[in-house]
Amino acid sequence: MDADHVIDYIREEKRFDFKDMFIKSYLGDFKKLYVIFHAYEYIPLAWLISFLLKDWTFGIVFTISYLSHMIPDQLANNTKPFGYFFIYRFIKKFSMKEQFYFPEGVEPGYIRKRQR
Repeated sequence: MDADHVIDYIREEKRFDFKDMFIKSYLGDFKKLYVIFHAYEYIPLAWLISFLLKDWTFGIVFTISYLSHMIPDQLANNTKPFGYFFIYRFIKKFSMKEQFYFPEGVEPGYIRKRQR
């Protein structure tokens, strides 16, 4: 599920550096963050698929496993309440600043810029 972080890193940096990707992610150094696999909208989609297949197991297993990843992310990453809704991110043009809380006066990437 976190493979979307790699996609965002390569999209923004035009290269791949595993260590730098973790630093960039930890410091919130993205201008735009898509994280396409982090979207609560996938849950109703899973239930729609379960309904169409007449197999509720998929919906139950998907929801439990997906939320077991998403809830800790939501709580640990200073995410705004709607930050992990794809529609919200789309409306906000995937702006990192609109998805996460930053200390007052701190812009995404501020800490990293100071370290250079």
